[in-house]
Amino acid sequence: MTTRNNTLSVPVVVVCGPKKSGKTTLVEQLLAALRARGYTVGTVKHSAHKHLVDKPGTDSYRHRRAGASATLFLTPEEAAFFTDAPDSVESFLASLFAGVDLVLVEGLSQEPWPKIVLLPKEQADYLLELNRKTVMAVLTELPANKLALPEEVTVLRPGEVTRLASFLEQHFGLATLRNRRKH
Repeated sequence: MTTRNNTLSVPVVVVCGPKKSGKTTLVEQLLAALRARGYTVGTVKHSAHKHLVDKPGTDSYRHRRAGASATLFLTPEEAAFFTDAPDSVESFLASLFAGVDLVLVEGLSQEPWPKIVLLPKEQADYLLELNRKTVMAVLTELPANKLALPEEVTVLRPGEVTRLASFLEQHFGLATLRNRRKH
C-alpha cells in the first residue's frame, strides 16, 4: 500500500465511502474505541462544497476581512481556528495535529493517504473511483473475493469497530508512537 504518511509526524487515515454510507458514524465509533485505549485522536471533516464557516458580521469574520492571516475564536468551552485553505493539506495537518496519536480524515478520498472504505453492497462501484494502492481496509457485507482487492487489504463487516481499532493500532504501531512522544 502506498502512503504519504512517512513525511508526517502523525499517522493519517482517510475514512471514505459513498454519500450516506456511515462515514461520520464510523469516525464517532472509532474515536470512542481508540480513546478507550488511551489514544488521542484528531479529526478532519472535509467538505467539497464551498461555504464559509466563519459567518459575515461576526467579530472573527471582521478580523479576517481586516487582514488577519489567522484568527482564533475562543470561548470558555471551545476554540475555532480560521485561516485560508492551505496550499499543502499535509503540512497543515502536521502543524495542527503534532500532539495526537492518529488523525482520522472524513473525506479527501483522492489524497494518497491510507484509506478505510465503507462499501455498501449496492454501491460496490465506489471502489473504482479510488487508487486501490491506498486502500488499507474495507467495511462491507460483500464477500472479500468479490472485491478484487490486493491480499493485504483487510476486509471487515460493518460494525466491527473494535477489530478495526485493533487493526489501526497494530498497523501504525500506535502504542510505540505514543510512548515515543511521551519521552
